[in-house]
Amino acid sequence: MNENMNLIPKIEEIVCKVFNITLEDLRGNRKFRSHTDARSVLFHILHVKYYISFYRLSRYYDKHHSIIIRSVNKCESLKGLDKGFCMCELQVENNLKS
Repeated sequence: MNENMNLIPKIEEIVCKVFNITLEDLRGNRKFRSHTDARSVLFHILHVKYYISFYRLSRYYDKHHSIIIRSVNKCESLKGLDKGFCMCELQVENNLKS
């Protein structure tokens, strides 16, 4: 699990590049659509692909676990519609191949 937690900064960097936002915007609480979508994609990738628990993500990002859960669920509906989501997944796969 610690190995997956070490991947977070790399994945954050990829998400920031794809959504064209800063790391502060990604980690912050601003409710602009581009920021919330980027956070949702980040949480989805970390939870679904790297099996980081909702609790651990909520502690790492200092957010209530229900926000993380809602973001991951929101991403399920974005999967087929948002090109940023697809681009993030592809870039994470390509950049983090073992």
